[in-house]
Amino acid sequence: MNISMEKAKELSDKLLRSRMRILLEHGFFGLLLMHMIFNIDESLETTTTDGRRIFFNPAFLETLSDDELDYILMHLILHIALEHIFRCNDRDQERFNIACDIVVNSNLMLERVMTEPFVIKNFGPIVHLTPNGREGHLYTAEQVYEMLPEGKNGDQNSSRLDFHDRWIDNNNNEDSDLIHDEWVSRIHNAAITIEKQNQSKHSGGSDLMAKRILKELRKSRINWREILINFIQEEICDYSFVPPDKRFDDGDFFLPDFNEKDEKVKNIWFVVDTSGSIAD
Repeated sequence: MNISMEKAKELSDKLLRSRMRILLEHGFFGLLLMHMIFNIDESLETTTTDGRRIFFNPAFLETLSDDELDYILMHLILHIALEHIFRCNDRDQERFNIACDIVVNSNLMLERVMTEPFVIKNFGPIVHLTPNGREGHLYTAEQVYEMLPEGKNGDQNSSRLDFHDRWIDNNNNEDSDLIHDEWVSRIHNAAITIEKQNQSKHSGGSDLMAKRILKELRKSRINWREILINFIQEEICDYSFVPPDKRFDDGDFFLPDFNEKDEKVKNIWFVVDTSGSIAD
């Protein structure tokens, strides 16, 4: 069926109100959602994202309560924030989808301080535990993927809440690198904004995901010790006046002594690229 302009406006307002609630209650997720475009797509069963837009089936969207819609929008944007949409590669798509949902749902339970899994009508409780019975937020999607049995897992995927068939990685999108870089910058900026906001309020805030992501971003991605060792070279000093040969202290001549080989770093330059091609 084709929806009327009036109905489209009603659904659009519903999505915008949800985004505003999330911005007020879970600022990190809300800031990321500000970058998304909302679309109505009657060809969908439920909802999905392609990294730039969030699509909803209008009939499905209309049935959702405010809390259900808030949860689903946070679920979708967290797939992007955790870079799931870029990482399927050659893995079994169905199995990887389940792994990503387990990780996202568990992280959302942690973020929303939930002790029981969230329940969406017609879909039941969300799946958040790994096959070993532990919370999904303790693992990466790849680690959970390896725990899952090969092939489809009907028990964990009996009713799909959101579909992943439009993810960047699955589409081999030529813009995937560009979209990925855009989101790395957005995620970093959103986490920094929330950190500053929490500091100004003199409180820890409730955005646990922002704190965790910022902590990961601040970790050194390269072992600097391994890099530095490549520049430390053995140097054969041979004869040197530092120190001189003490055997001839009483002689008329100041003579060099033989020195053992030494390891040293001569000059190290730390350079910051300030060209326009490098972002903050």
